[in-house]
Amino acid sequence: MGGNREIDRHSVREQVRTILHAQIQTGELAAGSIYSAVALAEALGVSATPVREALMDLANAGLVEAIRNRGYRVRTISASELDEIVAIRTWLEVPAMDLIVEHATDREIEALRPLAERICEEARRRDATGFLMADGAFHAAMLELARNPRLVKIVGELRGQTHLIGLQRLGAAGDLEASGAEHLEIVDAIAARNVSLARSLMRRHLSHARGIWAGVKEEA
Repeated sequence: MGGNREIDRHSVREQVRTILHAQIQTGELAAGSIYSAVALAEALGVSATPVREALMDLANAGLVEAIRNRGYRVRTISASELDEIVAIRTWLEVPAMDLIVEHATDREIEALRPLAERICEEARRRDATGFLMADGAFHAAMLELARNPRLVKIVGELRGQTHLIGLQRLGAAGDLEASGAEHLEIVDAIAARNVSLARSLMRRHLSHARGIWAGVKEEA
């Protein structure tokens, strides 16, 4: 359960919450299973207190539920709920390409490139949790260029509700490279100020996301 993942002692609670959240989304912490704060703390190499605090945050977000005297159960999300999430993200993130191309400076756009490259690196390392965390950082940074904080918040919340149940299997098989490459293509389109291409690539990328959730390998 990511026991060898290093955690910055600064803001341990936030670091733990981020890692546990990613592990829930990738299926490393399985839906329907119950985990104790003590066991998770041992796996992460931290004390139980920040883990309990992080689990309470995740419970408030609806990702886990407290089971008295046993720990926390990871909630199950239905296929229809996942379909709803990808539909809403498409409605929001595809039109956002117009605003990003209009408002972002060349320097801001180029700052997205190392974030996209990090996704590719995590895919090559077959680290599903690292891939997801890098992917989240990229999408948040990209949407910030639309100059609409509420958009960033809403998409972040939608991502947070998602269980990418097939991601762990695809990561282990080395099948996430195509998704990583898509991020670089999107950066290139934005840098070229090609709105129609950026929109098309973002729509394709989000449609592929549903396949990833189901554990379906993407075609290049």
